[in-house]
Amino acid sequence: MSIVFPQLLREYKPDDIYNADETGLYYRATPDGSLCYAYQQLSGSKKAMDRVTILCCANMSGNDKVKLLVIGKSKKPRCFKGIDMDTLPVSYRANKNAWMTSLLFEEWITRWDSALGKQSRKILLLVDNCTAHPALDTLKNIRLEFLPPNTTSLIQPMDQGIIKNIKGHYRKELVQMTITAIEDNLLSTSCTATEVSAKITVLDAIRVVAKSWRQVKTQTIANCFRKGGFWVTASEEGTEKNLASQESNEEQALPEVVNGDSYLLIDEDMKCYNEDGTLEDDIVETLSNKRLCLEDGSDSDSDNDTVVRISNVPAKRSIQVLQQYFVEQGFSDTLHASLDMCADEVFSNAASKMAQTTLDPFLA
Repeated sequence: MSIVFPQLLREYKPDDIYNADETGLYYRATPDGSLCYAYQQLSGSKKAMDRVTILCCANMSGNDKVKLLVIGKSKKPRCFKGIDMDTLPVSYRANKNAWMTSLLFEEWITRWDSALGKQSRKILLLVDNCTAHPALDTLKNIRLEFLPPNTTSLIQPMDQGIIKNIKGHYRKELVQMTITAIEDNLLSTSCTATEVSAKITVLDAIRVVAKSWRQVKTQTIANCFRKGGFWVTASEEGTEKNLASQESNEEQALPEVVNGDSYLLIDEDMKCYNEDGTLEDDIVETLSNKRLCLEDGSDSDSDNDTVVRISNVPAKRSIQVLQQYFVEQGFSDTLHASLDMCADEVFSNAASKMAQTTLDPFLA
């Protein structure tokens, strides 16, 4: 690490030192279909169709995981119909390549800078010096610093296991979803994992990747910062021996089908930004995106992204089935309480919709 960084790190507390990095995700990739992603040359449209770019950001303590930024191809995919974008568990943006751009990065960091100002916080944000990360002199609460060139794979915390951990949780959930669909014969009596994954929407991916981010442990993030050479105190520098075993334990907790790097890291080398791009290129692309009418619901994810909305009746029935299942399986009181909270929300929402329907004729 450059001599500048140890001096710089001493100016901030671990809670106020952040790292952010992008990663590509083939959100529909399943084990039996992963080799086609890893070893076949995909067309540009195919790459965009089944991929998103994710910006991950967390602090050195591991106790603040910033809301993910997910970048897709379509501004409003069909699966977003009827969805309030502000209620998504991630921030969502789109462009024709599903890439990070300097304009998107500037928008993201400026919003965060404003939010930090309201909290009276000053932080240090470390990023790599790619073309999508412009130097900005307008930030008041974020000190943006770039990692030394050609060192990010060695010292960037996100690359030391945080992103891999997110993808491990994501693909574990994806495998479980696929197995459930096959066992329940949701498509046919002999459907394959690839056929099931073809039905996965961008909205599904957003839900699962947000859950995966929540599942990344505080200690895992802190360990990855240490692995990259970021130490809170000099006394911590003797803890490297524990990091390898802790990382190994994290991987062993995943299903065998997820442990294999051929599946877990099939999108490791996916491009997340235009390596030769400039600000002018980003502006041209932004204008081009508007001309493509990305808001009309048409997207490259095919008609599979058309989702049938769940009405109140099946939602209430599902809650009741889960309540019975929890009792029969002897689940803990804590889980029962959590399910009861969900039930209250579902039934309250159903009641309010019913009341509105009843009153509509009188309000017309």
